[in-house]
Amino acid sequence: MAFKTTRAALFALVSASFALAGCRHVAKNRRYEFLVRVTSDTDRPLAGTSILRGDASLGRTDEKGTARITMQGNEGEELLLTLGCPDKFTASGAGLRVRLHHLADRKSVPEYAASCLPSERTVVIAVRSDGPDLPIVYLGRELARTDDSGAAHVLLTAATNSSFELTLGTDEPAAARLRPQNPSMRFVVPDHDDIMPFDQHFIELPEKKHAPRRRPLPPEEDPGPTPL
Repeated sequence: MAFKTTRAALFALVSASFALAGCRHVAKNRRYEFLVRVTSDTDRPLAGTSILRGDASLGRTDEKGTARITMQGNEGEELLLTLGCPDKFTASGAGLRVRLHHLADRKSVPEYAASCLPSERTVVIAVRSDGPDLPIVYLGRELARTDDSGAAHVLLTAATNSSFELTLGTDEPAAARLRPQNPSMRFVVPDHDDIMPFDQHFIELPEKKHAPRRRPLPPEEDPGPTPL
């Protein structure tokens, strides 16, 4: 009788183990959906962003910047996803952490926000000087000229955190008396579009006055012999 009881208990234990394994298997195969909304500057939707788990793409954002992701997993499981941003955009932050769960309202799904920021920025250099008609030079190339009041605007696009240098050229004869000669300013591109000042004051040396050349005196006439 004891042997039969032991066999019955063993059978019950094995059955329970299979049942638990089956439950775990069902839990792993539950289907979860969630939305990822990707924006750029000023919350503009960004299309063409891949939502990645490792090297595998789970989906791409549409024109509204939204990707609907469907995957299998356990309730409450946390995942770290990454963004494959479009060209000239870089993911903000280390990754996107999501938790698999179902909402009480079965018609709704969880939403997660992420962002890809431009890797290049547009800057406007506002030049103000007292030197009219001066070339503004970048890497030996003239980009613009100051107007009669000494002002100009230069539009540049460059990588975030990169630097560049602009020079107010004074090599032309009309600017030869301006000091300093060929002043330059270095700029660092911020992580946002910006207007940056380039203010330069010149002094103008006085024009050199040359002393008038003295005309040579005509030779004295020979009066000839003195009469006796």
